[in-house]
Amino acid sequence: MVIEKLLWSKKKQTRHDISREEFASIFNEWKETKIKQIQHQLSSMGTSIDFSKDYFTLSPKMSDYVNTAFIELFNKGLIYRSSYMVNWSYYLQSTLSDIEIEHRFISKPTNYEVPGCSDKFLLGVLHHFKYPIESEDSNEFVTIATTRIESVMGDVALCVHPNDSRYSHLIGKRAFNPFTRQMMPILADASVKPEFGTGVLKLTPAHSLIDYEIAQRHDLPMINIFDDKGNIQCLYEPFNSVHRYAAKELVRAELDRRGLYEGYREHSHWLPVCSRSGDIIESRLVPQWFLRCDDARYQTEFTVNRDSLSEESEQRWNELKTSLDEGSRNVSLIPSSYRNTWKDWFSRHKDWCVSRQIFWGHRIPAFQVLKDSAPTEFWVAAKSESEALRLAAEKYGGSGADESITVKQDSDVLDTWFSSGLLPLAVTGWFDGHTGSPNHRRLPLSLMETGHDIIFFWVARMVMLSLQLSGRLPFDRVLLHGMICDSNGKKMSKSKGNVVDPMHLIEGANLEQLIQQSKDLFDAGLISDEVFTELMKRTLKAWPNGLPVCGADVLRLSLLQSDFKEQKVNFDLSKTVKKRVFSNKMHQTVRFILLHLDDHFEQVSLAPDQLSNIDKWILTKFVQLGNLCRDSFKSYDLHKAACQAPDQLSNIDKWILTKFVQLGNLCRDSFKSYDLHKAACQVEKFWINDLCDVYLESIKHDIIDKRPNYLQSLNLLILVTSLSLRLIHPFMPFITENLYQHLSFAQCKSEKQDYQYRSILQLPYPSPSEHSLLQFFDGSYMDDYEKVFAIQRKIRWFKQNFLINREPLIERIRVASLSSTLPQYEGMISSAIKIADCRLEFVDLHDIYHFDDAYCVQVNLNDEDDEGTAQSSSSSSDSDSAADSRAKTSNSLQADEIYLLFSVKRALLEGRLHDAKLNLKEPKIKSLLGQFDQLHAKNFSENYKRLTKIVS
Repeated sequence: MVIEKLLWSKKKQTRHDISREEFASIFNEWKETKIKQIQHQLSSMGTSIDFSKDYFTLSPKMSDYVNTAFIELFNKGLIYRSSYMVNWSYYLQSTLSDIEIEHRFISKPTNYEVPGCSDKFLLGVLHHFKYPIESEDSNEFVTIATTRIESVMGDVALCVHPNDSRYSHLIGKRAFNPFTRQMMPILADASVKPEFGTGVLKLTPAHSLIDYEIAQRHDLPMINIFDDKGNIQCLYEPFNSVHRYAAKELVRAELDRRGLYEGYREHSHWLPVCSRSGDIIESRLVPQWFLRCDDARYQTEFTVNRDSLSEESEQRWNELKTSLDEGSRNVSLIPSSYRNTWKDWFSRHKDWCVSRQIFWGHRIPAFQVLKDSAPTEFWVAAKSESEALRLAAEKYGGSGADESITVKQDSDVLDTWFSSGLLPLAVTGWFDGHTGSPNHRRLPLSLMETGHDIIFFWVARMVMLSLQLSGRLPFDRVLLHGMICDSNGKKMSKSKGNVVDPMHLIEGANLEQLIQQSKDLFDAGLISDEVFTELMKRTLKAWPNGLPVCGADVLRLSLLQSDFKEQKVNFDLSKTVKKRVFSNKMHQTVRFILLHLDDHFEQVSLAPDQLSNIDKWILTKFVQLGNLCRDSFKSYDLHKAACQAPDQLSNIDKWILTKFVQLGNLCRDSFKSYDLHKAACQVEKFWINDLCDVYLESIKHDIIDKRPNYLQSLNLLILVTSLSLRLIHPFMPFITENLYQHLSFAQCKSEKQDYQYRSILQLPYPSPSEHSLLQFFDGSYMDDYEKVFAIQRKIRWFKQNFLINREPLIERIRVASLSSTLPQYEGMISSAIKIADCRLEFVDLHDIYHFDDAYCVQVNLNDEDDEGTAQSSSSSSDSDSAADSRAKTSNSLQADEIYLLFSVKRALLEGRLHDAKLNLKEPKIKSLLGQFDQLHAKNFSENYKRLTKIVS
């Protein structure tokens, strides 16, 4: 379809205007361009694959494999040729499989347009017309209701339900067709639905699967009224050479002229449409090649889903599984919900039509036997004409040479999914030395990862073909990812203009480049004028200065942070651009270290008893992250770090170590279930929130001012940073490699050592066993630090929400709780205030009734949304929200309840908001003050009144 559009846009030609060889040449040129583009994108994204082992399913080598498979299946009697009703696209002039068809719902009368027909036609209606009974001039009629009024020239009979009393008197009579002038029998068949339309079914067996099956039972003739292009060719000459849908109006007008048309009624229905061309699919009786799927279908269904089998199905499975290798009888689908989809599809699956009538593909290696140049019904399968002639002579001409016997190869090609379905056998070398034995041991492969939308196009066919040829399954597990859509959840498509070139995100793109991308699509005929105009408007509005450089790592992380197992993966371009903040944080952290790696730096021994609280905290956070990510890529569990820590460790050390262990457990579970997004989200959170915002902020002044303990702090920062770069490397390979080498070089230079390059890829993935510091943690003081960080977040949120900077608008903040340990962290909490003359006090929650003039705000533990930063992690248990609910409804104080009492100078706050420097409009000021008062009223009623009632 793409190449035909390119051919038309450049030369105003269709594939029928050029030779098959010319078309193949254009295709090969296009294919080479696309292969280079795909490989460039993959390598630019840092994909670790062996490009020397790629497979192209139309290569000569693969073509030989395809021929081998076809011939073997043909000789086994599994491939046969027959005339049967198939899905046919007159625009493509080819058959299609069921899964290449989209079903669009027409809910009301709609003017519709199909490719190849310039006029629109009416759908969503039932046309009512009548046939005369027994003679053209009869006064007795039977009324028909149909959506396919253009096919009446192909009608050969009428049919009613045998129990329909309305028409029982007509059974056995005949109706007159005014266009063919034939008398059509009126039959009875139980498949007719009396409730549909008028209850009378007109039979057009050459163009309807249902009609064809009824016609087979009643031995009715087939009248094909459509030619290969979908135009009318019938006995009624005025309609000939007219497009079948353009003929709708002509037929209606002629019936109306003869007094036989009775109008139309609104009728909603499903419309089968080609997913590639948009053409409406027809049923057509065409000789095709089919693959028998009876036993293979059952085997393929049962190997994936053997739950709740009936007794008959259980017996069937036990019979069929004996032909399979014992170690190859089960495939796991991930997510497991697709097992039901798999079972449902196979319950309706028919023999597979493997032939297609397109210009390129694997030409079917089947030859028709000709006797004296006349075609016979005999076919042979061979790789060459000479081999086919030999087989034909042996089979049909006896042992001697017979010059009257010749062969002619079928012009059809194989369905592309036939060759694709052979890929597991091809990559494991099965074709190079197979003997047809089911004991082939290079299968199954471990994991097949692909999109859920081709689970039946490809995955099911790989399983069926592998079972039929080798007796073994192609793989043990199938991991299905969703479809990448735009930010609105719509499928990315060139015809819609909502595609994103990954290279534009990696390398950046100016406005001219973005416009040129859309223009290329338009020039190639892939988007319409309307889509092009709309695309230009969106581009100019969203990216007037073009797209900034993001780099491959930012794009990788942005994609990995989505749950790819969902059916739709919404890709938001603007959110990806914002991810540059993370990469900038990484650069800033390493830059800070490099600035202080001078001649005074020396490596010191880091022992647990020498660490400060914040040192131990960051190490624990790292261990948690390490366990999470390691288990993302490894299938084995790491040894557990010791649960006992030396008495010398501070509370913050024990807290961060425990956080690391929790994070490790989370990631271990996440990666075993292929939830890569959880690990990808946590690495960003760790670096920004824990390493930078907490740890680096706590120690940076020690390093800058070169305080007595600065060497220890700097050494620990280097250790955690270098280990973190190695930890994050699988997610962001380019940035981490670059920063790691800068860090290693600077360390060697400061220590006057020779620098030797060693890639992160040559190093082991970080493990708790790598350093003794990572093996000591204790979570006994975990809660204290969670409370401290929650208090800090709430204070920052309060200031940011009401635009309070460093002005003395808050004179006092009281921390009301039942905790006796929070005062120990006064320095950490005060660091979040940054307001001159604002005092921090700690009060007992029982004394809250003394402070009825304060703004009472509850602190929600683990609530990170206050600052509008990271979303709450999916690992947060429901117990957090449950705890808040208990706190609001309980008649007693809870141990983890914390409230902040802000003493705010409201008049000064109002003046601050009116400051000209803020440049706030009056509605905005009123809105902020209204929020402030509402916040006070709400929290006063919900928190203060409840608490004072409990205390009293």
